[in-house]
Amino acid sequence: MKAFAASIGTTTSYKKIIDTALANNEQTPSRPTADFFREALKILYIIDDVPPFIGMGKLFPALTKAPKHFMLDPAIAMSLLDVTKDQLTDFDVSKHVGRINSDMIGQLMESLVYQSLIVYADALGVHLTHFRDSKGRHEIDFILQKGRKVVLFEVKTNPNVKNSYVKHLNWFEEQAKDEYQISKVLLNTGQVAYQRKDDHVQVVPIAMLGFR
Repeated sequence: MKAFAASIGTTTSYKKIIDTALANNEQTPSRPTADFFREALKILYIIDDVPPFIGMGKLFPALTKAPKHFMLDPAIAMSLLDVTKDQLTDFDVSKHVGRINSDMIGQLMESLVYQSLIVYADALGVHLTHFRDSKGRHEIDFILQKGRKVVLFEVKTNPNVKNSYVKHLNWFEEQAKDEYQISKVLLNTGQVAYQRKDDHVQVVPIAMLGFR
């Protein structure tokens, strides 16, 4: 579970998660055994995977097939990785397991956002996916989709907004605007919600996800 916690918000292969968990152990469980325990954790609503976006047209050939991993309660991941309140307050959460994660504070923030989006997706009967091309050049943290309507989400811990934060959202729209009706959202730690004038990206504080 600790190795899985370190992989939240990433598309780390399940084999790498197992290898990391048992790095100091001479024996590893068989794949059926490992799959059994993973399924048990899913049934208990401890872990979950966000499937990849299945696109059409120009986007389809370049998609990765790897799911993105999450824990339904990010507090469990924080506990397993010994992340303290002070580390969160100072945005100073370091890597825990080699290359399995590169930005733990960002991964934890994505997990918090996932906790809200999966509830809304289930309530509205829409699909929740993520997008990453096969070469890793473009990535969308979350996509809510119903038919040809899609809402793209980028998650950032910075309260400020930089043009680089929305470049993947704008790239996706340019590639798929003839196939989908697209809305773009940048979720951050700011205090004000507004729409950017130049590219119509909705900037929304993460804290507002819990409002009704």
